[in-house]
Parts: sequence; structure tokens; C-alpha cells
Amino acid sequence: MSRRLGNRSGPAVLGTAGGGLGDASGWAANENVARMGQAGEVRMAAILDPLARPGGVTVLHDLRIPIPGFTANIDHVVVSGRTVLLIDSKMWKPGFYWTVGGKTRRGWRRFAVTSRSGKPAYPAETKTMSMAYDTITRYLHGRGINATISRPLVVIFSSSQRARLDVWMLQFPGARAMTGDAFGRRARRLVGKRGADPVIVAALAELLNNGGSASRRPDRRPPAQVPHEADPFATARPAVPAPRGGTSPSSYETGGGTPLDPWA
Repeated sequence: MSRRLGNRSGPAVLGTAGGGLGDASGWAANENVARMGQAGEVRMAAILDPLARPGGVTVLHDLRIPIPGFTANIDHVVVSGRTVLLIDSKMWKPGFYWTVGGKTRRGWRRFAVTSRSGKPAYPAETKTMSMAYDTITRYLHGRGINATISRPLVVIFSSSQRARLDVWMLQFPGARAMTGDAFGRRARRLVGKRGADPVIVAALAELLNNGGSASRRPDRRPPAQVPHEADPFATARPAVPAPRGGTSPSSYETGGGTPLDPWA
């Protein structure tokens, strides 16, 4: 007999969007960078949270990546059935972002920000989401949990409503990039509609940075009964074995010693 999925009594939204950015002194180049990062996560939550409901999709915000000593987080996770989607949300200045040869530019200039050390960092060229994918896959499969991890998404919002942001030529290592507007139009199809597997939700809730409290009262409408839609991204990627000696955050840095994205 197949196990019934979905927890009709538990909260459908867990965690607090932008919660990991409350104390930006340890990572942000300045207060403006911190505000933009938090604003991007809050805007994404405004799209995701209405899709969640008991017995349906579950949304989790602000999860740690389970690697000792590693501080980057996963902004959002959506569980639909046994499928897990990792989402990183960002807010960038308007412009045309494009990647060639592993280097990303905004217009004709290399896209870089000033890190807390005062050196340039390249937030579109790091492998944080690839690392998150590999680590969450090992975390769930290592517990004997049957889960399919979708290709992660990086969703980028424009910091201005008066100018356009284009990312159709932007390439993130291990993830697909899209604008916030594009995600908003396709959100329901991208995240799915099936009842979240409570075993997967419980395992992921252990990674919440705020202790797992519900961030809002979920939508109480009954879940839609629709057939499962095929994942629009490749999801058949197998679990990746841990490197000998354990996973090292430095192994996910980009070439030339570029630091991991402090705005992940």
C-alpha cells in the first residue's frame, strides 16, 4: 500500500524569509547590500507562501547547508510530493546579465561586488547552489528518504521598477536563472501541486535557522486535486557521494580563489 502524502494539520509555511540576513555585519559589504538581499527573499516569499497549504505544497524559508563551519544558507525550499526544489532569491540592479566562458557581465563590465574584505567578489560565478544541491541530496538519501531533488533555481528581482533586468544569457553553476517576473508567472507549474511528503518536510525542518516556527498562517483553501506535472527541469540526477575526507566548502569556490557568495 502506498503511503499517503501530505500533512493536513501541520503548518504549510515554515521559517522566516530573510531571517538569515538579520545580522548582516558578518557578510554584507554595506547596509544597502543587506537590505537588497532581504528584500529579494521577502518578495519571493510573497509569491511562494500563497501556494502553500496543509495537505498541499510546503514552503520552507532560510535553511542552513549542513556542512560544519559553513555559513551560507538556502533561501527557500519547496516540497511537492517527494520532489524538493531549492531556490535562491536575489535583488540586483537593472541591466543585461550574460555569461561567457564562466564569467558574468552586466552590460560590458564584469559583474562584481565588494566583499567585506574589500576585494571584488563575483556573486554570479560561485557554486553555492551546486553545493547546496549535492549536500541536501546526500542529507536526505543518507537518511534513507526517497526524494527527488530538482535542478535549483536562482530567481533575480530588479531593484528598480523603472528599468529592465534581463538574465536570459546568465548562467549559474548548477542552477537555472530567471527573473522574478518570469517566476511569478510560472510559479504554480514550477513548484508543483502535490501534497508534501511529511517525512521530507520533517527532515528539512531540522535545518531551519529559526528553529522551525511557522512564518505565517497558511492559506486554508482545500488543496487542488490535479495530476502530477512532470518536472520542467532535469531531476534524475543521482545522489553525489561525499568527497574523500568530507565535503570542504573551499572545493566549491570558483577558479582563481574567488570566495563563496556571501549573499547566497
